[in-house]
Amino acid sequence: MARERKGFIFEREPGTWYARVTLQDQFVKRRDLWRKADNKTHAKDLLKQLLRDLDDSGGTIVEGNKTNLDDYLNRWLKAAAKPRLRMRSYSDYEDMLRLYIRPILGRKRLCDVRPLDIQSLYSFLQEEGGGWWASVVFSEGSVTTRKQQRANNESDATDLLKKMEHDIVHSKCTLVESEVCSRPLSPRTVRYAHAILTSALKQAVAWGLIPRNPAQFVELPKQTREEMNACPQKWLAGSSMPRQPTDLAFSFSSPLLLVCARKNILV
Repeated sequence: MARERKGFIFEREPGTWYARVTLQDQFVKRRDLWRKADNKTHAKDLLKQLLRDLDDSGGTIVEGNKTNLDDYLNRWLKAAAKPRLRMRSYSDYEDMLRLYIRPILGRKRLCDVRPLDIQSLYSFLQEEGGGWWASVVFSEGSVTTRKQQRANNESDATDLLKKMEHDIVHSKCTLVESEVCSRPLSPRTVRYAHAILTSALKQAVAWGLIPRNPAQFVELPKQTREEMNACPQKWLAGSSMPRQPTDLAFSFSSPLLLVCARKNILV
């Protein structure tokens, strides 16, 4: 715990402002916290935030200041997640973090991850989180085939598409269409990634690395659920099924009609 601290702002060079807090612990070891600001006013706000975070965390935020999210997630997976998860679930956690969380937030310092950063990540995942794909449609005689391959980014997808087009031409097939596109990530998958990240950051709070969990203050995408379609009246044409719901369980002519009857959704 910090025994003494001093905070101040300064301009290192024209237009470049910093907020700085100097700490001294019970072993007289000096530690500095730095934050780069856009201007003088921003530097004052950052200094207030630093001091407030130190008050909330009892000075333990110093370690969080030195640790980026990638390194922390490695520690969390090994120390907290692995002992309580089945092997399959643990593998899913690793994959979700690797595919969707680490590429964008991994290099940020743990203490610098804000709700807006996480909200922006989820917005991106809903638009392009499904990754970049190279897609071709080609025909061989009377058979038309679509082939798709995933790439790491748009540039790789473009290179991959050229290779796929080259292979198709040299195999004497006819190229019908080709494209590079990004795909959205489903709300269900975004919510799953959120649950994992929230759990990791909750543990960071418990370990005293950050004062609060930023994942608790974001809006999640709504899951769209498909409604069950009722049986159209024309499907019942010619059937001898009664129209009273009380009699439906005793008179049916097909499994489909039986399902409709049990759900009482005849229209």
